[in-house]
Amino acid sequence: MQQAIDELENEFPKAELSIDGMVEQKILNGEEDVVGFIAAELHKTRDKDKLLGRTSFGVHKSDFLVKHKYKNILAKFCSTGEQKAILISPFGDQKSLAFRRREDIMKLL
Repeated sequence: MQQAIDELENEFPKAELSIDGMVEQKILNGEEDVVGFIAAELHKTRDKDKLLGRTSFGVHKSDFLVKHKYKNILAKFCSTGEQKAILISPFGDQKSLAFRRREDIMKLL
């Protein structure tokens, strides 16, 4: 998806996408047994989660980060106008992400 955004040809600011969480960091660091880590964490937090009535470990704890690519700052620190421009940038021209990578959009849904 990042590659498709980078290939867009319009005047809108481009976004840089990433996901930040415990599992993602282990994958980025090249750690071997990520699946084992996930299983161990889920097992370790099971009793606490049962008492609290919520899950304290999982993908829902990861953050989806969007950066203004040219300013190199997180979108949450941009003005609302810049945030809107970043949001609509993939749809700014005919050769946009929506038209070229429909199958990728469907994966997001």
